[in-house]
Amino acid sequence: MSDGATIARARPAVLNVSELDPDWNWLAPDYLGTPLDAPWVHRSVRSLGLPGWLPRRDSIARTVLAWQACREAAVQGGVLVSHGPRPAFYNGLLMPSLCPQAHHFIYAFNFTELPRGAQRALMGRVYRRADRLITFSSYELDLYKEVFGLAPDRLQMMLWAAPPLPRPVGPALVQGDYLCAIGSQGRDYASLVEAMRRLPHRRLVIVGSSASLVGLKAPSNVIARSDLPIEDVANILHHASLTVLPLQAQEVPCGHVTLVSAMHAGKAVVATDAHGLRDYLQHEKTAILCRPRHPSELAEAIERLLHDPDERERLARAGQDFARRHCTVDHVATCFSRFLDELPSP
Repeated sequence: MSDGATIARARPAVLNVSELDPDWNWLAPDYLGTPLDAPWVHRSVRSLGLPGWLPRRDSIARTVLAWQACREAAVQGGVLVSHGPRPAFYNGLLMPSLCPQAHHFIYAFNFTELPRGAQRALMGRVYRRADRLITFSSYELDLYKEVFGLAPDRLQMMLWAAPPLPRPVGPALVQGDYLCAIGSQGRDYASLVEAMRRLPHRRLVIVGSSASLVGLKAPSNVIARSDLPIEDVANILHHASLTVLPLQAQEVPCGHVTLVSAMHAGKAVVATDAHGLRDYLQHEKTAILCRPRHPSELAEAIERLLHDPDERERLARAGQDFARRHCTVDHVATCFSRFLDELPSP
């Protein structure tokens, strides 16, 4: 324009596909801090309502949702955002035939267990077509690049980011002093329970999925609860003295969601020294790190922090400061906004 004014390019339509709550809509409430200038839609596999008795129900649901999402993307164009590797695979499988013009952004590209054989090969072919794949640790960049043959410029590491869990308004669900361990994926609760047998004067509350607690033989000082609503999880975390994150091996890239929630809540952390956590934790600076499957080290670290409230507070404050500076939704919005702005004009 002759007067030097510029017209901002309208951002493309965004279609989110996840296996999360149908009411959740990722960044949509604020849409990257700008007015909503394009369609922003969320589709969840949970909204399909398929009967529980249906054979291969999860695979059927993912296929149906991917077909619906790709058909919608064929009309709107823009960006299809897959949340997690499973939705990404089903979406990516259908995109070339149903919506070849749409771009594919894969968020939360994370595997507890890697696929093998023919499944790995097929997944690699699908994932290599994606425009961007977001991992939550630097360790996963090289891991997935090698496993799936991904181009380095398509992969990007972003620290897991989320707002703090809501502060509980009611009384503590668990009375008295206790430490907590929350989460399900890749957890080594057997070693943690063994550590608690060595600390009979301490109490532990474990919150996980039913599957993650199967076969766990807990002593009297360990309370195990499963499948709790987020409000109860927040309550247990808030009233705990510290939190423990035990993982099965150094190579297990899990625990980011639980870890960041604990850091935001101002809780000192005892964790397995896993490769996927090293972007977040430094031994003796933001956490106490232990070797995997070492109950004696876990017990020693737990007792050390519970016996030294000043050290516990120092670690808690350092972790909370890290989360407030690096693990906020603003960082996610900035990353996704930059991705949208880098897309070629339609």
